[in-house]
Amino acid sequence: AITYTSIASALGDMSQSMLIAFFPIEARNRGLSPFSIGILFATFHLFALLTCLTGPRIMKNLTLPIVLKYGVFLQALIGFSFSFTGQIHTSNRFFITFLCLRSVQGILSGLCEVSSIGLVKRSVPEDMVGESVVWIESSRTLGLMLGPVFGGGLNMLWGYAAPYILSASCLLIIFFIMMIFPIDKVSDLLIEGRPKWNITKRLFGSPVVCLLFVSIITAAASVTFLEPTLLPFLTEIPYNLDEIEVGLLYLTLILVYAILAGFSGSIASLVGNIPAF
Repeated sequence: AITYTSIASALGDMSQSMLIAFFPIEARNRGLSPFSIGILFATFHLFALLTCLTGPRIMKNLTLPIVLKYGVFLQALIGFSFSFTGQIHTSNRFFITFLCLRSVQGILSGLCEVSSIGLVKRSVPEDMVGESVVWIESSRTLGLMLGPVFGGGLNMLWGYAAPYILSASCLLIIFFIMMIFPIDKVSDLLIEGRPKWNITKRLFGSPVVCLLFVSIITAAASVTFLEPTLLPFLTEIPYNLDEIEVGLLYLTLILVYAILAGFSGSIASLVGNIPAF
């Protein structure tokens, strides 16, 4: 289960992060404004977030392996669909088509993320849950690191459709492997009954939780704003970097994040529990 969920998480994040190294220029060549390009990047994260929040209620009658398996399959289909958007040259049609595909991609990514974490938590002993979730998050970081490099390189070598076809093909292969060698049956459903929304309300009623929520959003925004802006900025004078170089530059950002994340557990243990402010 950990192997499947880690690979699926890595490939899912790689498929969406590939765009960083080539898409902004492709979109700009079709007449899209920087604001419109930013919307297309943000759409994925918005729908992934909404799906993660509502996923337990949506999937309460589905088993986790089924959600993960067919979520991977549908992500592959969306990836192949992205490869055809290069045939659209009018700005409005390109924007609407890409917006719809990114929305569906975000929903599928959210479903796979929720099912992956739930599947791993039910497949390992209780004292290994934290370590198992780290494997999933580490694999997602790996996907984010490789995405811009593969995206920029494949676009330079074989054109606009190549990155999408590669990521979709990898997801499709994982789907067929899951069909041939299914994940051990997990009898537990994702959630029994209705989610306890009163617990969520109590959490967000805490000043500490609210402060952490705002801090995480701010930190994430400081990184994700680079997705639609880094490539156009660095490919112009005086930098004149190519798409592979931009992908490698973005990789360093995620690499530093991954290294520091490895020490976060030890730092948290040293600091201990901080009382309410």
